[in-house]
Amino acid sequence: MAAAQGKARAACIEASGAVESASAMLEEARSKEPHDYVARLLANGNAGDPVDLVAVAQRKCTDANRQLDLARAGEAALAEGITRAENAVSFAAIRLDSALQEALGAAPEIATLFAKWDSAVAQLGDVHRAITAVAGKTRSPVCFGLKPRRLSADSAYGSAEILA
Repeated sequence: MAAAQGKARAACIEASGAVESASAMLEEARSKEPHDYVARLLANGNAGDPVDLVAVAQRKCTDANRQLDLARAGEAALAEGITRAENAVSFAAIRLDSALQEALGAAPEIATLFAKWDSAVAQLGDVHRAITAVAGKTRSPVCFGLKPRRLSADSAYGSAEILA
């Protein structure tokens, strides 16, 4: 998408430059038209011009403006497509989250894990309050030589043995 956006932006810049160039060419052709007419008339006595430079410049200017309009429309369409894609991804992520919550909420094992988690968090809070009561509010438990250690899955986390 970023590459396409870059190409669309470059096309707009190029088309804008072409419009400026064609507009300058048209202005120059219009300003020189009376002079060219007199020069042709004096040169061969015939003022007829097989090539109308103003008309050629006008066509180039019209074509350049059309290309610029197309480039701008392409850039706008691309930006709109990117926005739609981003919105679709956001909605898909929301639907995925909802589906996961629904699926996980329906499983009794997940409910048990959440209950154990909540219990462990509560027990950890109890341990923290007990250590803070012993250590004081300004000291870390590490100051008293209490270092965190890994507990095995069957340890009595939060039991009276640990708190005592």
